[in-house]
Order: sequence, then structure tokens, then C-alpha cells
Amino acid sequence: MVILGNFKKIRFVFIVSLTILLLSGFAHSEAMKSVSAPESRYVWSSEAGVDPNFNLTPMNSDLFYYDIDSNAGSEFLSIGLGNPAERVINVNNISYQTTAFNISFKYYPFGNYSAIGFMGEKYLAAYTEESRIATKPMRILTHRLLSKVLIDENENHTIIDGRNLSLVDDYIIHVKDVNLTAGTAIISIEKNGIDFYRRTVKQDDTLIFEKGINRAQTLGGPPTEKQNVPMGFLPIIALHVDSLRAEGEKSAVIINGIFQLSDIYTDIDPESNSFEITEVSERSIIVKNRIKVGLSLNESENFVTIDGTGISSVYLMNNIRLNIAPSNILRFLVYDEDFHYDKHKHRGAVYTGSKPVLAWDGLNFPGFWYDLDSNFFSEKLEINNISGKKIPTGDLTYSLFGIRTPLELTRIKGTDMYGTNVTYLAFGLGTDKYLAVNGKSGILSKVLLEYTNNRFDKRTFVQEEMWELGECYNLTVKSIDLRDVPRKALLSLSKNGEVLKEEWIPAGGIFSYYDQNLTGTKDIPKFATYLDSVFSGSTSDLIQLRYTWFISSNFIEIHEGERLGVFNITKLEPNYIEMKNDHAIKLIPGSRINLIENLGFVIADSADMRFYPSNMIPMEVSTEATSNASDQMPGKATLETPDPMLTEVNHSGPPRVTKIPGYEFVMTLTAFSAIYIFKAIFIKKIRNR
Repeated sequence: MVILGNFKKIRFVFIVSLTILLLSGFAHSEAMKSVSAPESRYVWSSEAGVDPNFNLTPMNSDLFYYDIDSNAGSEFLSIGLGNPAERVINVNNISYQTTAFNISFKYYPFGNYSAIGFMGEKYLAAYTEESRIATKPMRILTHRLLSKVLIDENENHTIIDGRNLSLVDDYIIHVKDVNLTAGTAIISIEKNGIDFYRRTVKQDDTLIFEKGINRAQTLGGPPTEKQNVPMGFLPIIALHVDSLRAEGEKSAVIINGIFQLSDIYTDIDPESNSFEITEVSERSIIVKNRIKVGLSLNESENFVTIDGTGISSVYLMNNIRLNIAPSNILRFLVYDEDFHYDKHKHRGAVYTGSKPVLAWDGLNFPGFWYDLDSNFFSEKLEINNISGKKIPTGDLTYSLFGIRTPLELTRIKGTDMYGTNVTYLAFGLGTDKYLAVNGKSGILSKVLLEYTNNRFDKRTFVQEEMWELGECYNLTVKSIDLRDVPRKALLSLSKNGEVLKEEWIPAGGIFSYYDQNLTGTKDIPKFATYLDSVFSGSTSDLIQLRYTWFISSNFIEIHEGERLGVFNITKLEPNYIEMKNDHAIKLIPGSRINLIENLGFVIADSADMRFYPSNMIPMEVSTEATSNASDQMPGKATLETPDPMLTEVNHSGPPRVTKIPGYEFVMTLTAFSAIYIFKAIFIKKIRNR
């Protein structure tokens, strides 16, 4: 009977532990459950059971040009997968189509023009009868040419007498001889020290600089001479003089309208890798694949990175390519490899009256941290209700959950860290990544640098060059030795001039600095970098660093019930944080509303309500954006926060995800429960003796 009773207790312990484990997994799966509508996503996955025809437009992909104020943008990419299990896209089943649209200049008195989105950029397709800065219609798309729009704005610029205003492509506007009595000034347009245009102007004048362009370039090639260009002189710069006025003791010209085109045409390439342009008309361009595209993960079809993982080599057009998850489940996304993704302004799926997108996660907002391999993401933003043009109090929910993440350095073969289980609990917050100090969701340290195998994530230095990491930390290349085998470099990490660590590192080695007070663990470094190569340049010796990791010394400490941004923290659990807006948010046309950190909404300057989330809005909420705004400005939950002015923020590339958050806790609880019961049984048996 004693043995039977013991087995019952043991069985009870394991049933309870298993229940806890299952509930933990269920809670996590609920937290990880996507809230985004399938048609709003930029990621296609066979496990979602979605249509095998994958369509990307400016409404669900920020690869494409989109002007929210005028709702302009007409690029369309369709991928017909047929039978997804075959992992093959047949000929003509990838179709890229873009159509010209009529749009107003930002400075409205300039009139309208015909624009077209092409590979994500805005181009002039034609000056029309409504273009007041052109003397006649000029339809350049019919000649298989485009002209890139560099500036189109109606901002005020004050140019002091004798000063310059820089435009794009090395053009400058120079102002001199401002005479307020006569109401005149001289404006010249210069490039590389050459004065191309000069004119005496007065208030309300419009300047138009025309240029005969005889050079063109394809999207991926250098400029070449273009013979027999039929357009003649093309207006490439237009300026409007708003006024002349005194600025203190000096005089100035106020410019309030600028339009600038590239002085090199874009030649629409008849062929691009595996694609061909099948149609060019006055208003549209159509591109299709002329060969089959394989989506398998065979080594012959993939590049292999330094850590041995496969990367899809499926290029579409220009630098647009498919990124395919290394998984038996077909999952992929389309991206531009020229984007430096963490310094790129991202746009989430667009809310419109006809298609009201009310929820965003990592699948339909690339500003949120997302891991394609595992299909995991850390942030969700949900609108439960919109009343008129207002989100009522408590109807905007921002959810964060921790993901156990390995350091990128553990993926590099041949290093001491390779294959080690060095992980940290990561949270997305305000579209940035944070480390949970000591694994606690209430204490977060911003990940300032996390270089991955992205081709942008590397830095090259010469001897004695210093890298300003931020927060007064600097890394200096003290010396480079090419004679030793392997080659090596002397790296020195300092803060405020005080050396924290200095060490010779061989090529293929890792330089790391640990501060347990900052990370909460001896396993996670404060700073680490991989010395990828040491080599001789044409004039000096150089090193290249990759996989750099650097976290902030400043913590964000949050508590349930406190305010963070426009949110009140309603739940704070070990692996989960939930926030709700504590005041109504007005969606004012033309406004940019900051929610928290870099996360905010961009609202169309239009009578029709349109908006989308963005990851580049580091400004405070407008005084009209929230109800009772005088005392509802965004606040921090703690005294110290990461420096918002850091320029070296770079954490591109999604992490690889390991165990379910809470796994360690559940297993520990199970172990302690078992130990407790066995101990009780053992003591009882001793006493019975």
C-alpha cells in the first residue's frame, strides 16, 4: 500500500507538471498567434493555408513607392505558386506591373505631373498639360526612359544672403545680393563649382532650370552616353520664391517649393537576370519571369554563409530577391537586398476605409522584429475600435513577448563561441530590440548593435582608427600585424578615455568584454566583435569586423500600472508585456503620431482616413493628438533610457529562436516538485523504520 501510495503521489506530481508545461505552451502559442489578416502580409507561408497566388502591392509591402496623402502607388507583384509542394514557380508566373498616375506637385501651384513607381522609387513618367513648370508635354516613358524624382516638397527654407541650400546630386542653390529695399536677390544654381543658372528674382517668382540630358543608366549599371534623346531640354529643378525678409541683421530669401529630377535618365532595361520586360507603353511597364524559379533548399541553389546556413539565391529584378526559410514548410518573403533594413523607414499594411487593417504583427509590418526561419515575432499592435477619427481609451493594445535568442556569434564556425548555448531573452519595444536583464521583463537594455550576416553589417578600419560605439564607448584599432600567422590586430575598448580591455586578436577570433552588472549574466558580453579578416590595402593595412554586438548601459525599468509612451502597462509577466492607450488618440489628417519609442502612426493629409504604422517617428505626440493633451505627453517609466541620438543603431537581420519562453521555469518547477515529493517519501520511510 505504501508503494502504491508513493506511485500515486509521483503520478500526481508529473500530471501537475505536465499540465503546467502544456498550459505554458498554450499561453505562448496564443501570444505568438498572428493577428494580421493574410492579405495584409508581406510574408507567404504554406502553413497559413493561404491562396497560392501571392500578391504584393504598396498596401502590404513597403518595397513599393506609396504616397499616403494622395493614395498614389500602383506597383503590383504577383507570384503564382501553382502547387506549393512542388516548390517551383513556372514561366510567366511572376509578374511585376506598374502604372503611371497623375499626382500634384507638393507645391500645388506647380500643377500636376504623371509619376510612376518603379522598383520602389518614384519617377517622372511625363510632364503633362497640367505641369506648369514645363512649356509643353514631355512623355519620356514612351521612349523607355524615366527620370527619378529626387525632391518634391513644399517646406520653407531660409537662405541667408551669401549662403547655400544643398539639393541632391551635388546641386546647390546660392543666394547673394539680397536687396530688401528693391525687393530683389540673385539666385544661382551650381554643381561641382560650376554656375549653370543665374537669375535676379523677386517675391513670388518661380525659377526653372532646364537641362539637355544625354546620359542614361540602367537600374544596376553605370551612366552611359545616350544618343538621339528626343526630349530636348528637360526641366530638372524648379524653385518658388516665397518672400525676401530680414533675419536679424542679415537679409534672406525664403524658398517654399522645390522640385528636382535626376540629371541622368533611367533606361528601362529590356532584360534583367531571369526576367524580361514584356510591355512598355505610355502609362505602364510589365515584367515577367522567362525561366522557372526553384524554391528548394538544395545546396546548388543557395549560397552558404560563414556559419554554414543556406541563403536563397533567387533574384527577381534588380536587387529584389526571395528570402526562403530553411524549413520543410515553404515560407518566404520578398525583399530588397540594398536596404539597410534597420536604418530604413518601414511602413506597415495600410488602413483604408475600404480595407480597414486594424492589427499588425511581424508578418505585415517589417518594422517589427521578425524571424523568417521560425516564423516568430515579438510585437503586436491591435486596434479594437475606431470611433470616427479617434481610437478610444483602451482600444489600442500593444503586446510584447520575450523570445529566447542566441547570440549571432555562436553561429560562427571555428570560434570559441560556436555551438555554445549563449542566449538571452529578447523583447521588441517600439520597433527596437531589447535584452531582458537577468531575464526579467521589467528591466530592459537596448541592443545598440547586432551585426548579422547581412552584407551591410561589417566595418573596415585602418590602424589607429577609432569606432565611436555610443554612450562614450570607443573601439580603437591600436595596431595591425600582417607578418604573424595568423594575422592579427590589437583592439582596445575604452569608455571616456579609460581602457576597459586591450588584446591582440587573430583573424577569425572574437574580441569580447563582459560586465555582469550590465547584462545580469556572465555569459552575455557587453561588447563583442568578430575579426573577419586582416589584409593589406593599396595605401594601408586594414581589418574587417563582423557580427558586432553592443548593448546599452542604460536600462528601461517598467512596472505594471505605469505609463510608457501613450500606453499604460496593464500586464507585466516574465515573458509577456501588455499595454493599452490610457487616453483617446485622435487620427488628425496630416499628423505623425508617436506611440512609443520609434513606433507611431502616419496619417494621410486627406479627407479620407488612411494611416499605417511606421518605425521612424522619434517625436512626441502632437498636442492635438490625444485627449487632454496638456498633461498626457509621452513619458518614460524610469529615470534613465537609451540615448535616442545614437547613430550606430544596427540590429539588422532576424535572430534564430530556440526554446519556448518559460521552458526553463516550467522544467525547474517540475524538477523541484519531484525532488520535494521524493524527499517527503524518503523521510516518511525513514521515520516508519
